[in-house]
Amino acid sequence: MQFNQADQIKVTAEGVYHKSAGGFVFYEEEKTHRLFVALIKPKGKDGFFIPKGHIKNGETPKDAATREIREEFVLDKTPEFISEIGVEKYSFTLDNSDTIHFKEVTIFVFRLMTKEILKVPKDENIEQSQWLEFYNALGQMPYDKENLLRARQIYYFKKPIIKHTGNNNPSSISVCIPTFNGAGTIEKTLESVLLSLETISIPLKKEIIVCLDHCTDNTAELVTSFIQKYINNGIQIKAIKNVYKRGKSAAMNTMFEYTNSDLLHFVDDDVILDSNCASRLIEALSINKTRCVFSKWVRSKRYEKNPYKRFWSAILGIKFDAQPYRKPSEYLLGGSVLLLRENYVYLSSDIANEDQFLQYVYWPDTKKINDSFLYFNSVNSILDYYRRFIRIMGSSLQMNKEFSKDRIQFCSRELKRRVDIKKVLNFPTNQLMLFSLYKIVRSITHMIVSIRLFINKDYAWRRIKQGT
Repeated sequence: MQFNQADQIKVTAEGVYHKSAGGFVFYEEEKTHRLFVALIKPKGKDGFFIPKGHIKNGETPKDAATREIREEFVLDKTPEFISEIGVEKYSFTLDNSDTIHFKEVTIFVFRLMTKEILKVPKDENIEQSQWLEFYNALGQMPYDKENLLRARQIYYFKKPIIKHTGNNNPSSISVCIPTFNGAGTIEKTLESVLLSLETISIPLKKEIIVCLDHCTDNTAELVTSFIQKYINNGIQIKAIKNVYKRGKSAAMNTMFEYTNSDLLHFVDDDVILDSNCASRLIEALSINKTRCVFSKWVRSKRYEKNPYKRFWSAILGIKFDAQPYRKPSEYLLGGSVLLLRENYVYLSSDIANEDQFLQYVYWPDTKKINDSFLYFNSVNSILDYYRRFIRIMGSSLQMNKEFSKDRIQFCSRELKRRVDIKKVLNFPTNQLMLFSLYKIVRSITHMIVSIRLFINKDYAWRRIKQGT
């Protein structure tokens, strides 16, 4: 270990106390929003580490971290400061010595607006300096993985919000619809989206993008026919194919790269938007200091001819009608989500629940807009309920790998809803019976899914490997 008299080091009878500082430096690619982190590989060590070093006498931890980063990457530009992560404390001994060294490292988050070429300094014990894509970095860091997850969280959460007011109003909006074999609903969804765009009063360039995610039915033909039908209505409608790994998250990335619109409105292929849905979301985004806004879900009241489907629809849909909870739901539901382009987060194609991922990134800067709503068909078969349940539980486990433990605990605590027993006991008899049946079905399904996920924690559901 190298240090000199200018370093903040204190020698006592108990041991040697060191004060150091360092940090993560991020670069976000403009076209794809892929996130890269700059790391070093010291000589004789496996894996990559953050640049850090001793704080000099008279130097603040932030100044020391900035200096160390510039020195170890040989940067021309000073990285932009985002935030402090915290202080890490640990102890160690050196070879052939019983002296205990106590180290205190203050860690920060920085960013560079350009992907500057990283160099290896001549007088440092560094073998390699490199930009690593976030998930690659996560796999190649022997330590600090939890801090890397915290750093990404802080990076996204602290990014300046560009408020579109005055002369800085958004000029364009893209409604992005990912679809996989959505032939049964896609035409109705497109019609509702078209009507919703037409009701927007502010001047915007409008377009609809449908991403065909390896469809094997006649969805592509239906979308093409719809485009021809409305080709002269003044709103561009385009169909593109997802060339990446199958799944909604990958389709969303494809559409993000395809369009340059200021506003991105992601809509599922099996929902019907209220005519004022888009305009209410845009209004809310401009008024509220939020990263993204989303619509309220309203269950479609349709008569099922099939008595089996009627039976399950009544049981499994009662939770949407009764809402017997102590507080309203704040979970971001991915049926209709609006965000500014700069707030889009690149989604790993393995992300199963993109709405939960965005919620955990931005909460509490997300907001449900109650006067912007969509209609959806609730689950009407126990098999479909099981598939949805295993996806939700599996993706919740997946979030444990995507975020730091403290972030998971915070979001779980803040977003969790509990049943209000008093409300339930005051239900009419028919509602009470249905809700009781629903809770029984939910408990049994929860037990079965828990066993399934315990047996195979890497269980891949349909949302990821569509059509396989």
